[in-house]
Amino acid sequence: MPKKKILLIDDDQDFVDMLTDLMVANGYDVLVANSGEEGIAKCKENIPDLILLDIMLPQIDGFEVLYTLRNLHNIKAIPIIMVTGKTEMESFFQAKGFGATDYIMKPFHPEDLVALVTKHISPENPV
Repeated sequence: MPKKKILLIDDDQDFVDMLTDLMVANGYDVLVANSGEEGIAKCKENIPDLILLDIMLPQIDGFEVLYTLRNLHNIKAIPIIMVTGKTEMESFFQAKGFGATDYIMKPFHPEDLVALVTKHISPENPV
């Protein structure tokens, strides 16, 4: 069975490297985009099984990326987990309102993120 593909959209290179290592160690393939525009383009080119999306991005923020992705026919059902340092409940509700599947705040335990990813793209939860 082919590995599940995760698209990570984040502009913090150290964080990207850490998450990439974590996801690869747990058996996933990882695509990386360092901006919202690049993330949207990569989704259109190579549809992932799940998206990890930061809110604070250059040019267009994660909320706009989320809104855009949720309105693309072949991408709108893909699980999107917001991975962010924004801790206000307002951000959580805005993300959920735009269609985020889940939300995890930095800092977090790596096992917690792996559990969320597994929950949303396991064989029992096909995309």
